[in-house]
Amino acid sequence: MPTITECANRLIKLLDYIEQFEKLKRKPAYTVPTDGIFVAYQEELKGLPGVEFNIQSSADDIWLR
Repeated sequence: MPTITECANRLIKLLDYIEQFEKLKRKPAYTVPTDGIFVAYQEELKGLPGVEFNIQSSADDIWLR
């Protein structure tokens, strides 16, 4: 027979699970605006001064800088 402490821990874990599950159903608080967005393809940016692609460093791999 589980002790009261074990039952309380199970209940807490169940409530945490339900809380996380409910968060998945919520709409995000912020949506990215669709008007005025800058869009460019990599081919269009190649060769521009100060634009670098695929930079390898010890900390991160950088796609665009």
